[in-house]
Amino acid sequence: MEGRDLEIGQDSGTKLEISIHRAYPEPANDDQIFLKEIKEAVKYLGGENKESVQQITKIQRVSLLMLREEKYSDYFVPREMPIGPIHADSEKVEVKQLKLKLAAKFIMSSGQTHEYLLQVVKDVVPTLKICFDANVIKLFDDEQLARMLFLDGCSVLQFIHSYVRNELKELQIKNTQVVSIQDDLFLLENQIPFEVLDHLMDSMSEGAVNKDALEQSLHQFVGMNLLAPQESSIDNKKAPLHLLDLLQQKLLHNSKSNGDYKTHNRQFNKVSKRSFPNIQNLRAAGIKLQSSGSSCLRDVTFTCIGWFRGRLKLPQLIVDDSTERKLWNLVAYEMCPDNHNSEYGVTSYLSFLDSLIDNEEDVSQLRSAQILRNRLGSDAQVLKLFDEMSYTFVSDHVYQHVGDAIQKYYDKIRSTGTMNLRIQIAQIYRGLVNHGWISVALQLSIILLILTAIQTWFTIYPR
Repeated sequence: MEGRDLEIGQDSGTKLEISIHRAYPEPANDDQIFLKEIKEAVKYLGGENKESVQQITKIQRVSLLMLREEKYSDYFVPREMPIGPIHADSEKVEVKQLKLKLAAKFIMSSGQTHEYLLQVVKDVVPTLKICFDANVIKLFDDEQLARMLFLDGCSVLQFIHSYVRNELKELQIKNTQVVSIQDDLFLLENQIPFEVLDHLMDSMSEGAVNKDALEQSLHQFVGMNLLAPQESSIDNKKAPLHLLDLLQQKLLHNSKSNGDYKTHNRQFNKVSKRSFPNIQNLRAAGIKLQSSGSSCLRDVTFTCIGWFRGRLKLPQLIVDDSTERKLWNLVAYEMCPDNHNSEYGVTSYLSFLDSLIDNEEDVSQLRSAQILRNRLGSDAQVLKLFDEMSYTFVSDHVYQHVGDAIQKYYDKIRSTGTMNLRIQIAQIYRGLVNHGWISVALQLSIILLILTAIQTWFTIYPR
């Protein structure tokens, strides 16, 4: 019988048992590989091997979503010092010489030989390869990858240590180069595994520059590149994947409102920018803007103060020449396809700020409240930055609960019928203050408070 096996057996009695089984052909090699992958996925979803599967966001190219417009691609390309495999082919001769100079300085300070340190990296290459997307290292064999990571790791550690100690001039590195390299080290496509830096620091001999000093320089360097005022001590609960990941961790460290953040994380953003009141309208509704006094971007809170007042606290954000590139790369990192545990902390904060900003006056109000520290020179530039980035923001909104509370308060104030009056008087008030008529503006504020109280009373207790 074609395609079948015939089995005949006899039990303890006289009755014969006949069983017929279909015989399937052996799968081809490609099919075997494919079916094995399916089986592994089934095992993983069923709970098997979950602990053994390493869930990390690999070093990879920026997703196409972030590159929908070609003009934004420059934000992700190193200007001075490419490190890692993605932009290795763009390295210029003078940059290679700079790396060699930095690496030589590091090796001399380590108390070890360059052969020993290179072997340290070679020994962990199989582990390091897991940290990269397969497509970005497919052109490198293990020996090439080890040499590249060794040179890049040594040069990065020495650059950072010399930068913090203000010793880069000894290496004849120009200030313009320093600024560019500083930015390059926080680009998504310009990363090497933090594990490389750890192994090199662990290999320092006694009597040389010790690991503690290098670690202190490294964390101080990242702190100096925060987009918010640095706090004295920020503990990192997990080992960073690379320098950009460490920067993100320091921006999203434990916050004062961490409980609310966890509870409301990843809710759909019902409040769109079109319907959400901007800064001017919030202030007219009696909401005071205030800095949270924290460098953690998660510290966003709204509190009602009585019937007619509210307080919105936001963490500070420094906006300077390097901010734009860092923000683009932090958002790109959070939106990596394999960043499954992303809480979109940076992206959501920027999205929330974007929902509050409609024009330059809104930026000015945030600056006056010491929430935005604008070092770009004009509020128009800050407005442009948020407008350009807004198309990348995800719909999941970490701060949805804050937006809902603000909207509820705002709708309550509007229901009293005094909203238009508040806005008009607020505009007159700002005009008077800008022209130095502070005493008149103060009297106007008192009149506004009295009128609002009268209107609200008759709204609640109509005749």
